[in-house]
Amino acid sequence: MDIGTSRLALRARNMWEAADMGVRLWAERKALYTALWFTYSLPLVLLLLLLFWQAPMWGSLMLWWLKPVFEAPVLKVLSQQVFAEPPGYRACVAATWRALWRKRLLGDLLIPWRRLAWMRSFVLPIIVLEGLDGKAYRMRSDELSRHGGGVGGWLTVFGIHFEGIFTYGLIIIGYWLWMGNPVQDALVQPMVSRQAWEVWDQLTEILLFDEGLWLGRVYIALYGLTLCLWGPVYVAAGFGVYLQARTVSEAWDVRLAARRMSARLRASAPLLAVLCLSAWMALAPAPGMAEALPDNGRVEEVRREVLESKPFPYVEEDWEYCWQSCDKPVYDGPDRINASGFATLLQFLVWAALAALLGVLLWLLFRYVDWNDARSRGAGTADAPETLFGLAITPESLPENVADSVLALWPQDARAALGLLYRASLVQLPRRFDIPLKDSDTEGEILRRVDGSPAAVDIGGYWHALTDRWLQLAYAHRLPAAETVQDLCGQYRRRFEAGSGGV
Repeated sequence: MDIGTSRLALRARNMWEAADMGVRLWAERKALYTALWFTYSLPLVLLLLLLFWQAPMWGSLMLWWLKPVFEAPVLKVLSQQVFAEPPGYRACVAATWRALWRKRLLGDLLIPWRRLAWMRSFVLPIIVLEGLDGKAYRMRSDELSRHGGGVGGWLTVFGIHFEGIFTYGLIIIGYWLWMGNPVQDALVQPMVSRQAWEVWDQLTEILLFDEGLWLGRVYIALYGLTLCLWGPVYVAAGFGVYLQARTVSEAWDVRLAARRMSARLRASAPLLAVLCLSAWMALAPAPGMAEALPDNGRVEEVRREVLESKPFPYVEEDWEYCWQSCDKPVYDGPDRINASGFATLLQFLVWAALAALLGVLLWLLFRYVDWNDARSRGAGTADAPETLFGLAITPESLPENVADSVLALWPQDARAALGLLYRASLVQLPRRFDIPLKDSDTEGEILRRVDGSPAAVDIGGYWHALTDRWLQLAYAHRLPAAETVQDLCGQYRRRFEAGSGGV
């Protein structure tokens, strides 16, 4: 849309003022909009009266539910009125009757949460005027609702109450006009005026005849009339809020101000060009004679004086080792270092002594340090829980000689014996091989940690055999052979008890 041709003052304003702007847009041709709504809704009101003659309240509910059908044609005419005066009644009907079946209409009528949406009049221009649907509609609706969604929701709340109050008000006014003066007598002196009571009974019988069906039928007709008056106002107010939301989000007011400024500048461009040319001619410097260049000899003399004055002079201090005397001719070659033969010899001896000392230290380190023992002594920093899947894995819970205890316990309780060997092996992992354990670990996770550690070279085969026998006994109740247990105990002695005096 070309905002430059808009008849509205697109500027920053309150959202309630924007709703009032839409109402004033409706007020310019209110008879046209009422006639449009009446033309489209009258066939539906008559059809509902015939279909729900014996259940008029259901007919009024259907009329309220189908109300969004008649909003799109009114919005089409309002959008044209923003830029120019709308055409007459016949031209409007011919141009807008196709808008009765708009995008998303079927979903808006069949899906309850879309029919009961609070911001219906606010988001209706996104569907009808911008033609968006699906994901593009949702993104556009979310963008604009940040600016005017609250007011759009309150318009719906106000409209629901207004429709009910206005319709029932018309019923009450008709009821009172029908009864005339006796009504006042019946309300003021109900026990005195017998005639007032008789009229009251007659009207009650008429309105509530056949269990109140006539009252429901009158309600459908009056509710249709109410929608003819209020429906266009509701659409116009939501359209005004929509325009203001786009003004804020797309900076329409800034763009219009920039266009007006550009137009003013284009109109005054010749005058500005004349002023700039006049100012340049007035401020231009007068021509003059160029100064002669200085003599080359004088330039060289000034350069030498500058280089010989501070801070350009360079002073260098040299420190040298001398034997007997430091008086010697100055060497002006590229290398200014001048050391005596004794200083060179002394420097060589110092470096040689340092190299020899470093070699001796390295030899002692590799000769007398047991790296395997140092690794064992340095282990134990890994995490070591006290229990693991119900087994205590602390050194205090183990006997002094694990292998002999396992072999002695095997004939009596094979499960306890193999469990003791497995617990004792678990104790060694974090303390001897720095393999961390967690109280939530399983046998398979511990096996993968052993395979992924440097200790797999030493204990990989033993740990696979021990884990396999323990799983078969613990979960499948299959006893390993006695020779297998003896072999596992022998491997435990060689790997963990040799030279350690037990655990």
